Amino acid sequence: MPLCSAPFISWTDSCTRSYVEALPPFIAAVLAALFLIPLPSSPTSRALAAPFKPYLTIPEAEALVLDDPNTNERVAVKPRPPLWRTVCLSGLAMAELIAWVTLASYQLVATHGEFTYSTTTDIIRAISWLSAVLLPIFRPMATAPYDLFAMYLFQASSRLFHFSTVWYDFQTTSVHPSFLGFAGHGVDLVVVTFLLVVVLRMPIDLPGSEIIAEQVVSRTLCSQYG
Repeated sequence: MPLCSAPFISWTDSCTRSYVEALPPFIAAVLAALFLIPLPSSPTSRALAAPFKPYLTIPEAEALVLDDPNTNERVAVKPRPPLWRTVCLSGLAMAELIAWVTLASYQLVATHGEFTYSTTTDIIRAISWLSAVLLPIFRPMATAPYDLFAMYLFQASSRLFHFSTVWYDFQTTSVHPSFLGFAGHGVDLVVVTFLLVVVLRMPIDLPGSEIIAEQVVSRTLCSQYG
């Protein structure tokens, strides 16, 4: 991986800025993917996985409590998210992934196969969207997914950091950004903001089909700690 010649913490170095923009969303995406792998239960693993573990919804708890062991008939079923939301979340994430791969491929051709820091960080950005493409498909949720929210939040912070560096360059050196680059990052920020809005509008919990809240809580706690 091409590294920067300047010290890593350097506000004025474009190479350093590029890695600072790309690495936090990449790390968040990798952690979200790793926490999907079953790990041996321990206080450390539970503490690390807690921010990425969704709450058990009331219908899901009812499905556990109201299962009939004789007929195997589930009274309450796990709620499914609407199809448009899954298509929206995965589709826009796929568009982001394709856009960054396309940009990295163009730069690779333009530099005659030489991996510059810009090409490398664009590939990192593309990989950081892979989890956002797969999670809504293979683990659809009717309630707000905290792992996706964390990834979108890191992506939005990365875009805001980029615009802050553009503003800094303009104020200190009067360097004007290219129109295509500025417009592309603007569209990117709009997409990330829209994904955040979609997740923030998702319910944190869903009403149950049966009014048995006390029974659900008591039986669920007994099954977990009894």
